[in-house]
Amino acid sequence: MPVDYSVKLEVLPGRSNDFFCDGPVKVTFEAQPGYYMEYDRFTCSICSEAYYPVCCSSNPASETRRSKGRLLEMDIPCSRVWLPGNYMLLITDELDDSTVRVDFTLDDHLKCSAGLPQLCNPSGNDAIAAFLQTYKEWNVVAGMPGTAQMRLKMIQDRQLFFYNAMRKAESLGTIRVCRNLLVCTRNGDISNEVLTNFLTMLSGGYQLACVDCSTLIDASRRTPSEDLEECLDDLQMKVLCLTRLNELTGTVGKTVIRKIVDRLALLQDETLFWLFGSQQEIDSLIGTYPSLHQFFRSDSYVKQEPYTALELVQAFFDMLTKENLKADDAVKDRLTRAILQGYDQGALVDWSLHDVAMFVSEDICRQYVNRTLMMFDHISPNITEEDINFPKLTNRFLSFDESIRELNAMVGLEKVKEGILTLSNAARLYHERRRRGLKTSGMVYHAIFTGNPGTGKTTVARQLGRIYHSLGLLSRGEVITVDRMRLVGRFLGETEDNMKNVLEQAKGNVLFIDEAYTLYTGGDDRMDYGARVLESLLTVLTQPDPDMLIVFAGYKMQMDAMFSANPGLSGRFPYRYHFEDYTKEQLLEIACRLLSNEEYILTDEAAAVLEDAISQTFCQHLSNFSNARWIEQFVHHGIIPAMADRVFSVGSNDFQHIEASDVLKAFEKFNPKVIALEPRHRVAGFSA
Repeated sequence: MPVDYSVKLEVLPGRSNDFFCDGPVKVTFEAQPGYYMEYDRFTCSICSEAYYPVCCSSNPASETRRSKGRLLEMDIPCSRVWLPGNYMLLITDELDDSTVRVDFTLDDHLKCSAGLPQLCNPSGNDAIAAFLQTYKEWNVVAGMPGTAQMRLKMIQDRQLFFYNAMRKAESLGTIRVCRNLLVCTRNGDISNEVLTNFLTMLSGGYQLACVDCSTLIDASRRTPSEDLEECLDDLQMKVLCLTRLNELTGTVGKTVIRKIVDRLALLQDETLFWLFGSQQEIDSLIGTYPSLHQFFRSDSYVKQEPYTALELVQAFFDMLTKENLKADDAVKDRLTRAILQGYDQGALVDWSLHDVAMFVSEDICRQYVNRTLMMFDHISPNITEEDINFPKLTNRFLSFDESIRELNAMVGLEKVKEGILTLSNAARLYHERRRRGLKTSGMVYHAIFTGNPGTGKTTVARQLGRIYHSLGLLSRGEVITVDRMRLVGRFLGETEDNMKNVLEQAKGNVLFIDEAYTLYTGGDDRMDYGARVLESLLTVLTQPDPDMLIVFAGYKMQMDAMFSANPGLSGRFPYRYHFEDYTKEQLLEIACRLLSNEEYILTDEAAAVLEDAISQTFCQHLSNFSNARWIEQFVHHGIIPAMADRVFSVGSNDFQHIEASDVLKAFEKFNPKVIALEPRHRVAGFSA
């Protein structure tokens, strides 16, 4: 049915350039001849086709003007950056509570082309979305990147609410649906605040009770499940939302799940049940405990989706606002086009809000501060193009290529480099196939690094973390280094607590377990808790795409013995790399690089003495020689302090040249024949 007015839209009215930037939209209504246009007749909202909110006339800064009785003009401010694409204007008419939709498109120059007003079905998605636009809770959830399914779930829930209200009026009774949900997050961006607002928008009056599964069982207590019992006793009219689901895949999970299932069966509709985590975590938990199936249906999943280009651009500018930074239209345009280019090339497709925040703080804010630090007379709040690291946005494999380049620049390790490059290319192939929607089975990249201390194992793990992060396989890509001392407790339950904390810290990162063979003593000693560590790790090792890379590192002989005794464990680590000891020539090259990187210069005599000292040390063939680590100690704690003593004792102004006497003095202290260097950790297994 046609409406009794026409609608005209102007995006960024009156501008004279083609910049992609934020700015107002002007909506003009014209009544048919003989009709009068009421001043407060319309409420307007603009959103994407997936109902991502752009702007709304309920903004207090909106202005409405009426002229000649038939014309009504609304100026709606918009803090979102306008991009080419399809949008819709939703108009709520206060005269008859009808909703009208006007589709419009912005071309590459942001010129607006609008369709004719179309009257919406009162119970359809568009009418409900227009109704919800004025709720602040809707905007918190709907304005979050990747929440298209949450938006649709809120719309469907409100539709059902209105539908059941009509059925009640007709004495027909209500239609019941399953309201338990499986909320899947891709990258940890969905916060408790978003979940709380999401629940508020779902009718029913329930309160959200988010429960960290790691807190439900405390083995050190006389009654380990005391906290769980308290939680289950207070669930009336609440949503029990479980987080950190991996904590329930171990032995304690059976107790927790059994008690939860029994309690929910008693409460029925008085309590809703949500699981919150990655889809892998949720599916793994339900697969482990089939009794959970009864609480969910096929449509219970609400999944966070990859960010659209529009959502990602707004996330960047929202983060700039949080950092109290601004940009003029020209800089907004340049930054926006760079983000769109990177998005189209796949460089930014897997970025999370954490990645956006890190880019703004490290690749924009830091440069801005350095540039403006000395401008005490006038500090502009505006960033400039020179503050922005554009190559990081537009170069799809910049971090990947940099990490491979740094790996190849390492001294020696030729076989390791070749293997890591093959592994990295396999990961890159998986990433590209997944991005193109091709079938991809879950891939596992856990690895074993064997070799003596100081052969580069931790450094290579650091490069692997950066490589996997650049491909979107790890959400953070840092290295968390631990050993038995940190993992194994002395008392019952302490090991499990340690592992919970470590696995939480390692989520999205590389978990590097040094001297991993000490976790297995080879006997049936029940007082040794190293086996508990391995049991806890299995929850990650058995998952495809676990957002964690586990590296076991240690001496080759001991590692081989451990895996020979645990063939099942060995199968969880498809990649194995052996790090050979450095040659004396390679050790000399490492020493020279360390000095050169810090702008020290060896005299010819000092270079000869350094070469001789390294050769003498190498030829001793000591079992506890720590390769490059010994070189680092020799240089930083021996040669440089010896140079400092000489320079200041004679009053020299030469702070660069290292002389032969400096090297000789250092070698007196660091000659392994004189004093053996201790390894970083114990290398033998022990019982807790």
